[in-house]
Amino acid sequence: STWGSNFRFEMQRIKNKSFSSLIRIGQPHFTTHPHLLQPGEITPLITAQEYRQRRDKFAEGIPDNSIAWIIGNQSQISSNDVHYPFQQNSNMYYLSGFCEPGSALFFDTRSRIGSKNYLFGMLVPNKDKNSELWDGTRTGVDNAKSVFGADQAFSDLSELCGQTKVETVSQHFVTQQTNWSDFLSNLSLTFHRIDPTTQRRFTSIDKKIQSQRVIKSKSEMKLLQKAADIASIAFNKVMKNEEKVDKTENNLSALFEFHSRINGALSLSFPSVVAQGSNATTLHY
Repeated sequence: STWGSNFRFEMQRIKNKSFSSLIRIGQPHFTTHPHLLQPGEITPLITAQEYRQRRDKFAEGIPDNSIAWIIGNQSQISSNDVHYPFQQNSNMYYLSGFCEPGSALFFDTRSRIGSKNYLFGMLVPNKDKNSELWDGTRTGVDNAKSVFGADQAFSDLSELCGQTKVETVSQHFVTQQTNWSDFLSNLSLTFHRIDPTTQRRFTSIDKKIQSQRVIKSKSEMKLLQKAADIASIAFNKVMKNEEKVDKTENNLSALFEFHSRINGALSLSFPSVVAQGSNATTLHY
């Protein structure tokens, strides 16, 4: 197929490149995955420049002398050393494209960096050879700055709070989500160690980021159209059932995901709802 020919060509191109020219981070990069990303893209169709524009727009709504925290998702264990498939918090993904668990972004409006009226920082997992041997490459603080555009990057929360002098911040903003309480508990404890006399309150900034995400860019609309095209192909393939699989709920669900993935989907946006008979009356069956 054309896709297969392009893939083999790109893989050969990678082999021919100098190993030192490849930028290895905790997710695909256009130097290591040219079949997925074009130069300048952080995630498919979304460039580093567009992520910067999103952050600039978001920072406009943060009051002076404040910090807004965007907290990433944690990896969840299924059993022993087996993890559930990881999906990044959507707000963090929207503002950075960063896909590693256990991370956070912060926007500090006390600082002015170049033409920006804020400082953009990242908290990322530290580089660790033993962990990376098991779980794969981590981006680390240096690549957080050079690839993702962070003005500052840290791998330790206490170091972050100490160096950014969080005790001088008037107001802290957060996006409310299921995993935010653990992070904010650690953040509050860190604040207390730095300044035991001061109480810190966290204010939701959900409305600001959600109203921004409602308006889609041209690149986002292309992605939405691509996703719709892939889903349409998968639905038609399942209905035709050229593989002649038994038409059980499990088989049809697997068939839909199969055709979605081989036609370019990196994952499904939500688990398929495949129901027969009376099961079809359950909305989220």
